Amino acid sequence: KCGDSDDAKLYLEKGLNIREMLTKEADSVEAWMDLSYSYGQLEALCRSCGDLNCAQRSMEKALSAAEMPIRKADTIEKRRTLASEFEKMKYKGDVSKQAYEKAVSIREALVQETGATEDMRALLACYGEKKAFFTWNGLEDRAHAEKELAILEMLVQETGDEEDYGKLSEYYLRLSKMCNKSHDYAHAREYLQKKLTLDRLPNREIGDVIRQKIIADDYFNIGELVCDDQNDINAAQKYFDQTIAITEEMAQETNDAEHRVALASCYLSVGRKYKVFGLYDDAKRYYEKALAIQEALEQEKVPVKEIFDVFMRTYNPDQCYTVPSETYTALSFVCRRIGDLASARMY
Repeated sequence: KCGDSDDAKLYLEKGLNIREMLTKEADSVEAWMDLSYSYGQLEALCRSCGDLNCAQRSMEKALSAAEMPIRKADTIEKRRTLASEFEKMKYKGDVSKQAYEKAVSIREALVQETGATEDMRALLACYGEKKAFFTWNGLEDRAHAEKELAILEMLVQETGDEEDYGKLSEYYLRLSKMCNKSHDYAHAREYLQKKLTLDRLPNREIGDVIRQKIIADDYFNIGELVCDDQNDINAAQKYFDQTIAITEEMAQETNDAEHRVALASCYLSVGRKYKVFGLYDDAKRYYEKALAIQEALEQEKVPVKEIFDVFMRTYNPDQCYTVPSETYTALSFVCRRIGDLASARMY
């Protein structure tokens, strides 16, 4: 701090001599990583002083120290243990990022070598920690998600476990949204189609009601994407029709409040799409269908909170109206647009 680089270097080298002896004595992952970090400090000091030869030697020693635990792990079990040791250092200040990268490298190599379920799960858990150490742009975030997706696809083929199916379905949706955000509509639609295919598999261990709700959502998401991609709601209508057909069937079979509100939400979401495209007659038709359900539920004294909770679980809650008064406002707007002022005033 006083600008006396020579003395700083002298004390750092003395400290390193002691740390080298302690590291060889302890022979632990943490000790080798601390030694590697200290050599990194010496490298930075030498570089700032213009002593590039010393900087180069220090960097080589830093890399060698970090690799020492890996060289000593000569069996699969030892490498698994070593990866766990690196992962435990994720909160250890300055060496945490370097330790994390070592853990990922070991886990990826183990998956390639063994293809074992436990190694795939361990790698996924390791990937899940990555955002604690890195700040990315959209493309890097998508690349990382695609690596996670590849492991999940392998895991589903290996286990057929419903929890893994569910995670894979979520990842397809997540990646579709990433692609959509960057206007890569082709890949966004590809991921949604994969999600739909996965959700329709007959061997999925989920109830029929949950399956149908998920599939209805899939069709709606594809339709919405087609609207964004082609700027043509007519091309998307077949997907919206599928969503409506499935949701109507569920509402008719159960006649419970949740499925009826889900149907109202579906009508409102499709109606809003028509409103965005300026097709106000079609928007009015779907809004009126939704309103009929909402008014019936209100007469039955279904709590507004219950309706809102259902909206939060279906389709696009931020684009829907939770109570009839909000739908009245939406209907008044579209009626004014088509010149039906009497209906606009009534709503």
